[in-house]
Amino acid sequence: MEGCSHINKFAKEIDRLKITLQSIGDGVITTDSEGNVNMMNKAAEHLTGWTCNEAKGKPIGEVFSIVNKETGKSLESPYTFVLKAKKPVGLKKHTVLISKDGKESYISANSAPIVNNKNQIRGIVVVFRNITRIIRAERELANEKKNLKLIFDSAPIGMVLVDKHYKIMRTNDSLGFSNINENNALYKRLGEGMCCVNSSKFDENFKNKGACKDCKIIKTIDNVFKTGEAVYGVEVEQLFFIKSEKKKLWLRLNAVPLVIDGKELVLITFDNITDKKKMEVELKRAKEEAEAANKAKSEFLANMSHEIRTPLNGIIGMTKLTLNTNLDEEQRENINIINSCAHMLLNVINDILDFSKIEAGKMTLESIQFNIINLLDDVYKAHMVKAKEKGLGFSYRVDKNIPQNLVGDSNKLSQVLNNLLSNAIKFTDDGEISIAVDVLEDLEKKIKLRFAVSDTGIGISKEDIKKLFISFSQVDGSITRKYGGTGLGLVISKRIVEMMGGDIWLESEPGRGSVFYFTCELVKQNVREYKKEYHKDNNKIKVNRKLQVLIVEDDEVNQMVLSKAIKRKGHLVSTANNGVEALNLIKEKKFDLILMDIQMPEMDGIRTTKKIREMEKGTRKHVPIIAITAHALKGDREKFLLSGMDRYIAKPINFEELFQIINEIFNIRKNEKNTVEINQPVYKKESITSYLREKSITDYIEDLEKALEEKDKNLIEINAAKIKNIAKKSEEKNISFKILLLARKGNYDKIHQYIEQLKQLI
Repeated sequence: MEGCSHINKFAKEIDRLKITLQSIGDGVITTDSEGNVNMMNKAAEHLTGWTCNEAKGKPIGEVFSIVNKETGKSLESPYTFVLKAKKPVGLKKHTVLISKDGKESYISANSAPIVNNKNQIRGIVVVFRNITRIIRAERELANEKKNLKLIFDSAPIGMVLVDKHYKIMRTNDSLGFSNINENNALYKRLGEGMCCVNSSKFDENFKNKGACKDCKIIKTIDNVFKTGEAVYGVEVEQLFFIKSEKKKLWLRLNAVPLVIDGKELVLITFDNITDKKKMEVELKRAKEEAEAANKAKSEFLANMSHEIRTPLNGIIGMTKLTLNTNLDEEQRENINIINSCAHMLLNVINDILDFSKIEAGKMTLESIQFNIINLLDDVYKAHMVKAKEKGLGFSYRVDKNIPQNLVGDSNKLSQVLNNLLSNAIKFTDDGEISIAVDVLEDLEKKIKLRFAVSDTGIGISKEDIKKLFISFSQVDGSITRKYGGTGLGLVISKRIVEMMGGDIWLESEPGRGSVFYFTCELVKQNVREYKKEYHKDNNKIKVNRKLQVLIVEDDEVNQMVLSKAIKRKGHLVSTANNGVEALNLIKEKKFDLILMDIQMPEMDGIRTTKKIREMEKGTRKHVPIIAITAHALKGDREKFLLSGMDRYIAKPINFEELFQIINEIFNIRKNEKNTVEINQPVYKKESITSYLREKSITDYIEDLEKALEEKDKNLIEINAAKIKNIAKKSEEKNISFKILLLARKGNYDKIHQYIEQLKQLI
């Protein structure tokens, strides 16, 4: 009974082991002493594709078919391995089990001998498991690591991983601009590869962390470790020890905190911006040069404006005065031609100055309250005579729905209309010219108008219309020779119209005339603070009292023209050649009005005006001062008004505008009678040169040399200008003009040479 009990117990234990064996996830195969399969669990059946019954009695090498995946070669059966080793044997990592249906699985396997009590091998047991997922995961991880390393090494910016002690834990290949790389810098301090440019001990700092107290890199690293926040865009200049040479490089760095394997690190990216910094320096230099060139251009335009407008003022003024004398028909015709040519030259100058403002983006609009009917009437009157001379019909029409009082830049609007009308009359020999103004859009506070300037002139083809709004461009080069013009008028008009919120276009056919359209936005409401416009029908304005007028002007011709024009209006005139003389006269005599030139010797107009205003303090007196100058660029008007002047008018002087300004200042009504009739001659025929102070070129050269010794820029300019004005030889004029330009640049060295050349010419 006791023996049966032991047998039953043993049988139960075997059953329990069988159940356990069938339940585990690892495959188990056992063989007999010949290496033939005698048992397989379910996991082994699943992995091999063989059932236990199919596999029994078959060699284990047939059921458990394994190969080396790397070599592709079949491996010996575990039975053979164990017999040779006589101990447990593990299979290599890349072992692949090929199932009955050919499916491949990576496996991890161990084989061990089954021995009896005599230590004889009675078979083997193979325990194995499917590790395909693990192998794939390892491969994916390895690939990812490889790809990350590839990305890290191939990144276009240098990257360095450092610890809290500034030791380099890793670096990539893009630090080729330095001597830092994984081969020579790993686990070394960052300072062994670079040094702050502020450090005075370059070689010594290479042996430690390479940081002086101002080192931005070390400060950045410390800050990231301290705050745990990334830092971006720090620009530093560093010294590198490259091939036994010290080299300065500009770097832009970013620093990002990382935790890898529980260790706090900082990833620093370095972007070599040395070339960019050099480019910035070059761009800055180029910008400064461009600004200097633009400034020189502006100065040149201002100077040329002054140089041309001053004699033009004399020409136009004298022709106007002469036209009011007793002339025969031929003389009047000749003077009219001179006057017309002078105004043509003035238009060219104005076009160039306006274009320079457009190029510089300095053209601005004013907001002035004006009457649209009066504006069109003024424009009409300005062109009526020319149209009548050519036998052309001329008319204008205004939509009755347009409010008469509008707010906008009436001067710029007139400029566009004048340009279009000038072209229309210029290119029309027969027929008529007309202006039409219509409402395009009527809003609560604004109104959009469409202007149409029509002519029956030569017309333009569609192909040539494209050329019209291009700078210095005209449809046909022969037009310039036949009709004149700069080719800038329409460019300027287009810009003005665009600034006024509109557009400009043309409809035309060759031989059938043209219609220029443009639109603009204007404000309807009347706002009190807007300046009221003035009208230029001043020939009918009469002055009811005499004014004491002081003319401060260094140019004798302009002084004469102004004096005669003012006297014609019945006023009393005193003259001063510069600011010093003007101040002396003001102390001796009371004046109602001062006409002040700007550029004068000894004391210019701005300084003189400031002195006058200082003298008036506490007296409750304020003598009106009108700036009369050849300066005509952006900012001049503001500069003159800030100095204390009341109004501003540019040369050549439009006397109608000048007298309108005077009338506004003294509140003179338009319809009161003058004490002097407009057509009355006010001076006898006399030589202009007899009016001028008699002074020779030799005298001015002596003054010029004295001014040069004292390096008095103002006096050098004045005397050079005087020589240029009275010189008869072109060589003398050219040399004096060069002296003038050199003085303005402050280049005094070469002036001596030109003075000697002048002496030789005399």
